[in-house]
Amino acid sequence: MKLLKPAVSALCLLGAVAAQAEPLSYQNITVGYGEWEVDIGDKDVDFSGIALAGSMPLSDNIFLLGGYIDTDSDDEYAGDEISLTNYSLGAGFHAAIAANTDFVAALKLVRVKTDHLNDSETDSGRSLSIGVRSKPSAQFELAAGLTNSKVDDETDTTFSVSGSFFVSPNASIGIELSDGDDTSAQGVYVRFDF
Repeated sequence: MKLLKPAVSALCLLGAVAAQAEPLSYQNITVGYGEWEVDIGDKDVDFSGIALAGSMPLSDNIFLLGGYIDTDSDDEYAGDEISLTNYSLGAGFHAAIAANTDFVAALKLVRVKTDHLNDSETDSGRSLSIGVRSKPSAQFELAAGLTNSKVDDETDTTFSVSGSFFVSPNASIGIELSDGDDTSAQGVYVRFDF
C-alpha cells in the first residue's frame, strides 16, 4: 500500500537517532520532530510528526531499542488527510572499528497503523539497518547508515546521515537527513544519555 511509504521512511529516520551517545553509549532517550516528502501515486505528499525512541544495553555489544512515531499528512490525499502511528522494538549489535567509532547493526519488528478516509489498517513488518557512528570530539557525534524496511508489501531502502552537538556530557541536539527510493526526510532531535 502506497500509504505505508511515510511509515517506512519514518523508521529510517528513527533508526539512526535511537542509538547514539557519550562515548558512543547505547543507553538513551530521544525526542524528535520530522518532516517527510513521500511519492504516493503521481503526487508528493508532505508529512510531519513526532518521534520518541530509546536504547538500552543488554551486554557490552548488544542493545535493545524501541520507538514510537506519530505523523499526519500536511496535504490531503484522495480527499482526506493521512495519519500514521508506528511502534517498533528490536535489538542491535555494535563493535568498535576505530577509536570512538563503531559499526552498528539493528533489526526491529514494526507495527504501523494507517488512518485514511474513515478507514483504519494495521500492518506489520521489519527494519534492518547498518551504519557507522563516530565521536570525533567531546562536543560532536556523526552517524551514517543504510536502512532497508519492509512493511506489508512496501519495501524501501534509505541512506541517512546525522550530526549531534553535545550541550552537556549527557544531552545533545541533532539533525538528521535521509533519502530513500520514494521518500526524503529531515528531522531535529534532543537526546538524553544515561
